[in-house]
Amino acid sequence: MSHAMEERKRVHRTVPKKDSLRTLGKGYPDKLTLFQLDASPYWWVRYFTQGKIVKKTTKTTDLRVAKEFAKNFYTDILLREKNLLPISQSPIFRKCAESLLSEQETRIRRGELNPKHNVNDKSLLKALLNFVWVTGHEG
Repeated sequence: MSHAMEERKRVHRTVPKKDSLRTLGKGYPDKLTLFQLDASPYWWVRYFTQGKIVKKTTKTTDLRVAKEFAKNFYTDILLREKNLLPISQSPIFRKCAESLLSEQETRIRRGELNPKHNVNDKSLLKALLNFVWVTGHEG
């Protein structure tokens, strides 16, 4: 096999290892799976719902513990769907808010900004982050 063909066959390290795919068995849908990646020592869980894949690290290498995590992950998704809450949270707004507050704290230390400004923004951003999480209006 040529080197070029070998390169095309190689999969990215964030693609699930085929031999690691596991379902939870009786009482759980087949679209709820555990898997491992070349990029991580941990088991990951994924679930296909609402036309998209939701995935999360279990932060464990123990398959038994990972299965319990996956069951809780699945239950959480079902509860969110039942209560019309978003099934996942986009970190975009949160990262921007944290970056803004960090920049403000730097400017306060340099004497360029009144500390009250930062306190007020923290309070406002906390409320906005809660709104974004509960309503799913980000992005």
